Amino acid sequence: MAALCCLQARQWCTVARWHFEEGNRNLGFWTNVEDWCEFEFTVDLPGTFNVLLDQACAQGQGGSTAALSLGNQRLIATVRDTGGWNRFEIVEAGRLKIQKAGTHRLSLKPIKLMEGVLMDLRTVTLKPVK
Repeated sequence: MAALCCLQARQWCTVARWHFEEGNRNLGFWTNVEDWCEFEFTVDLPGTFNVLLDQACAQGQGGSTAALSLGNQRLIATVRDTGGWNRFEIVEAGRLKIQKAGTHRLSLKPIKLMEGVLMDLRTVTLKPVK
């Protein structure tokens, strides 16, 4: 299982930024649909992986969408209303197939911001499907 920490992601942002309040280290203040991030990671064994987002979103502000892209594969994740910016939950975004071992890049780009905000994102985890 590969946990991709937001603090290790490359970001291309004008508004979204690292957030360290109340013990929660995450990429937050994501209010610009043009802001995005990319994770570089290494896979030792190819296979199919569940993509899990550790995300938070204030009550009434869920429903935003984001694309997770790996090569020519694309998942659309819908942000869940978790009841608060400090209430993180694991949300399954779908499955990606990685054909070969080695270094890969996974990008996360907003598609639509509901209520003007995407989410607070703590980690993205790739969990092998058994």
